[in-house]
Amino acid sequence: MRVRRSRRQARRASSVGFSRAQQGMFRSLVERAWNAHCAREQVQSDNHAMRDFWYRQNLYEACGVTSTTACNNTTDLDYLLIRFAVLANDEQMITHATASAERRMRHQIVKTLDALGRIEGRYCGWSYAQAIYATMNRYHHLPDAMADCPAELLRKILCALDTHRRRLTARRRSQAQPAHNDL
Repeated sequence: MRVRRSRRQARRASSVGFSRAQQGMFRSLVERAWNAHCAREQVQSDNHAMRDFWYRQNLYEACGVTSTTACNNTTDLDYLLIRFAVLANDEQMITHATASAERRMRHQIVKTLDALGRIEGRYCGWSYAQAIYATMNRYHHLPDAMADCPAELLRKILCALDTHRRRLTARRRSQAQPAHNDL
C-alpha cells in the first residue's frame, strides 16, 4: 500500500540534498570550477579555508543556502550546476543543466502517456498527445517531435495530458460503481 505524504513531508523529503549520482556530478564540477577560479585569480588551490568560503559563497548566491543538504535536488541542483559550469567554463555541462527542466518534463509526458495507454488499453504515443492538445487548444498545433517543444509548451502538454488522464480515471470509476436505485 502506498503511503500518502503531506506537502510538508514531501517538501522535506525533496530537500534532503542530492542523490549519490547527483553528488558525484556536482562535486567533480565544483572541483573543476575551483581549479579554474584558482588559475584565474592566481591563488593556491590547496587553501582549504579559502575554498570553503568560495564554495559556500557560490551556494548562497545561487540558492540562498550554505550547504547542499538544504538544497532541492531539482531546481537548486540546476541553478548550482549552471553556476559552477560557468565558473569552470564547461560548455557541455552548461548545455546539460539548462535543458534539464525540459528533460524532466519529457520524461513525465512519456510516463503520463504510458498511464493513458494502460487506461485506454492501447498504445498512446506522441500523436496521441498531439490529438489531446489540439482538442484542448483548438488553434494551437504541436511540432512533429516532442524534442522540438520548448519547456513552456511541454508544461502545457503535460497539464493537458494529466487533466485527460484524471478525467478518464474518474469516468472509469463512475462507470464501475453500481447505480443505486431508490424505489
